[in-house]
Amino acid sequence: MNFRLLFFCLLISIKGISQTLGCTDVLAKNYNSKATINDGSCVYKNEAINLTNTFVLNQKLKETSGLIQWNNRLWTHNDDTDTNLYALDTING
Repeated sequence: MNFRLLFFCLLISIKGISQTLGCTDVLAKNYNSKATINDGSCVYKNEAINLTNTFVLNQKLKETSGLIQWNNRLWTHNDDTDTNLYALDTING
């Protein structure tokens, strides 16, 4: 019984040693190619984003919860019990 416990502890310690904490995202400024576990330390460069189009959404879209672009339209849906999909014209709103 003691041998099993010792073997189990040895396996856990070897596995813990072989894992390296760090930033695993190649897009981050502090990417660590040797990291095997993302520890949440990734840092990204600041980006400026310019809006190209804005428009006011219809009142039916109170709580949009998802968004996808397909066939020159943005498709969205509301939270809760609304089961409709809404298509938004990306050119005219």
